[in-house]
Amino acid sequence: MDVNSIIDIAFGVAVLFVGYTINRLFHNIDELWRKHDEVTQRLTKIAIEIPKEYVTKKRPEQSSRNHSRTLRQTRHKSRQPER
Repeated sequence: MDVNSIIDIAFGVAVLFVGYTINRLFHNIDELWRKHDEVTQRLTKIAIEIPKEYVTKKRPEQSSRNHSRTLRQTRHKSRQPER
């Protein structure tokens, strides 16, 4: 066999290997994007469903009032001298 033929065969095998590797790489990237899209859709559905089921208009006001009251009580207690 001629040296040029051996080099051509080796180059052909290398090109096939590189082509297969690139094909698998792009296939894996496509799979990752597909999973990303599925997770994004699930999170979007959850984000839309949660406010309908769990959030009321009174809760933020009540929690802020309770928080203010707790802060005032804490400040008031801290001002009292120890006995």
